[in-house]
Amino acid sequence: MPPKEKKKPKKSRKKVEPEPEPELDGDDTVILQPEDQLQFEDANELEADHTIILRANDPNAPHNIALFNYQERLFKKNASISHLAVHLDKSYAFIMHEESEDAKAQKAMEAQIIEKEKEVIAELEAAASQEVGRAPDEDIEDAAALRNQFNFSERSMQTATSGRKDQEIMTEPPISVDFLGQVTQAEIWDHYEKDLLNSEREDERKKERSRAKKPKVEDEARKTIESKETKKKDPMYTQEMQRSLRMVERVVNQNAYDDILMDFKFWEDESDKLKAGSGSLLPLWQFSSQKTRHRMVTGLCWNTQHRDLFAVSLGSYDFTRQSTGVICVYSLKNPSSPDYVYQAESGVMCLDFNSTKAVSMLACGLYDGSILVFDLGRKDPKTMGYDREPVVQSTIQTGKHMDPVWQVRWNQEDTSGVVSFLSISTDGKLIQWTITTNELQRRRTDEV
Repeated sequence: MPPKEKKKPKKSRKKVEPEPEPELDGDDTVILQPEDQLQFEDANELEADHTIILRANDPNAPHNIALFNYQERLFKKNASISHLAVHLDKSYAFIMHEESEDAKAQKAMEAQIIEKEKEVIAELEAAASQEVGRAPDEDIEDAAALRNQFNFSERSMQTATSGRKDQEIMTEPPISVDFLGQVTQAEIWDHYEKDLLNSEREDERKKERSRAKKPKVEDEARKTIESKETKKKDPMYTQEMQRSLRMVERVVNQNAYDDILMDFKFWEDESDKLKAGSGSLLPLWQFSSQKTRHRMVTGLCWNTQHRDLFAVSLGSYDFTRQSTGVICVYSLKNPSSPDYVYQAESGVMCLDFNSTKAVSMLACGLYDGSILVFDLGRKDPKTMGYDREPVVQSTIQTGKHMDPVWQVRWNQEDTSGVVSFLSISTDGKLIQWTITTNELQRRRTDEV
C-alpha cells in the first residue's frame, strides 16, 4: 500500500480591519496620493512639463488578422486595423424609460401574450387528459412550438415508388444503295443551266397565275377619256419638260454662282509668274448630296467629251463595315445636286468613262468583285427619265472576281466595233470584258 500523504496544515487567514478614516474639519485639506505614484528625487522634475498624447487607437485591437487573397491564392496579413468601438447602436431599436407610458404599454402587451400561452397549454393538458389510450407520462406538445397555434393541421403521406422498366426495341436498318459514277465539268454546267431554266419557267407560271386571279375592272368613263382619239400625254412628265426643267435649274445655279464662274474662267494669280515650277490653287465648288452620307470617295473620273461632267464613286475602305455603294455624276453647271445617281449592292471602289464613241458608258468595279456598266443616255420608258439600272453586269454564271476590284480601264475599239475594258483585282486576275447584245462576256483572263 502506498503511504498516505500528509495533509498540509492550513494557513490561518486573519481578517484585516480597515483603518478608521480621520475626522476632518471643514478648513483642513487632505492630499490623497496613489500607491503607484512615481517618486522624484529632484524637486525640479516636479515643476517640469510632461507632454502626454492621447490617441484614439484601441490597444486591445487584434494586429494579426489574416485574410485570403483570391488573386494571389494565399493568406495575407491585413494591414488596416479597425479601432472603432461601438458601445450603443440605436439604428434598429430605441430605448424607453421604464416609468414611461410606452414602456408600461409594452410590458402589459408582453404579459397578455404570456397569459394567452399559459391558457392554451392548460387547454391542451385538459384535452390530453380526456384522450383514450394516452399514457399518463406522455409529454404534451408545446403550443409555442407550433407555427400557427390557432389554425394549423399537419398531414403526412407516403406514395409507392414505381419500379424501373427497361424496354428494348430492335428495328431493321434502312436500305442503302452504292452508286458509282463520273461527272465532268460540262455535265455539271448543263445541270445548273437546266435548273436555272426550270426556275425561270416556274416564276413565269406564278406571274401568269397571279394575273389570272386579278379581276379585270374597266372604268367606262376612263376608257372613253383615254381612247385613241382623245388620249394625250401629261406635259409635266414628258421628256421635253424634263429637259426644260434641267435647263432652268442650270440657269438659276449659274446666276447664284456667278462670281465662282467668273473666277473659274478668268482668275489668275499674278504671283504665279514669280514662282518657278509651282502655282496657287483657288477652291471653287463643293459637291455634296444627302445620299452620299457616311461613305468615302473611292474614285473620280472626267468625261472626255462633256468637259463639265465627272463621276464620283463612293464606298468604304473600312472592310469590317461595308454598306451599299453610290455613284454620283455631277456637272459644273449644276453644283447643287448630282445629275445622275446610281445605287449598287456593294461599295463602289473604282470607275471609268468610255473615251471612244460610246462616251456615255460608265464601267464600275465593286467591293464584292462584280462589274457594272451604266449608260447615261439610256432612258426608262416608264418614267421617261434616265435608267437607274445597269446595262450589263457580271454574275457568278458569267464570271466575276473573288476579291474587290481596284481598277477598270476601257480599251480602244477594234476594227469589228466590239467595246471592251479591263479589270484587275487582288485575287491576282486581270480580266478583259466585252459587251455584246446587252451581255457582259469574259474574253480573256490573265494571272498576275
